[in-house]
Amino acid sequence: MFEISSADLDEARDALPGLESYGHISTPPSYSVNFADVEPGGYRGHKRELIMSWPLEDAGPGRAGWLLCSAMSWFGVYVMATVPSRAETGILVVLMAISGIPALTFTYLLLVSLLNRTHLTITRDLLQVRHGPLPWPGNRVIPTAEIQDIHCSRSVSGRHKGFVSYALNARLRSGGTHPVVVRLKYPRTAMLIKQCVQDTLII
Repeated sequence: MFEISSADLDEARDALPGLESYGHISTPPSYSVNFADVEPGGYRGHKRELIMSWPLEDAGPGRAGWLLCSAMSWFGVYVMATVPSRAETGILVVLMAISGIPALTFTYLLLVSLLNRTHLTITRDLLQVRHGPLPWPGNRVIPTAEIQDIHCSRSVSGRHKGFVSYALNARLRSGGTHPVVVRLKYPRTAMLIKQCVQDTLII
């Protein structure tokens, strides 16, 4: 359980509508959070390492949505392969290929939602984020010496502004902002990751 300062809570209420925790965040059972102290003088700016992982959280349709899309797509492929048609063989092959591409895509997205985890590691010089075991966008490497602060953000998109996602961003000493983890589904996840990173970098 990680205590959150009043300043962080005030910032979270403004930046992350829907935050359910007030004063503390409990680590879910599916999360792995490990801190390791390092030898004095071994690090510049922070004295801990962090190895953290959690199930891939993407603000998309989710497992049920990908399962439904995959099933419907494969049913379409099955129908086209089994229903007699007067069309030429070449045309049927093209149509099956066209219908098979979405089926394969949705199946891959389903597998990603089931198997992938996000891994965040802070070592001597780097903050690293990677997703695996299946390839997924969002792998990042940020030098820790360049990180001035960590903050959460909320974005709204979509035709009717109904797509809401949360992100963890790093403010750099150069004045820019670099995303750390994006498209998070829940604000509490962003706050938990933020607290772990702050406890490690001591910022």
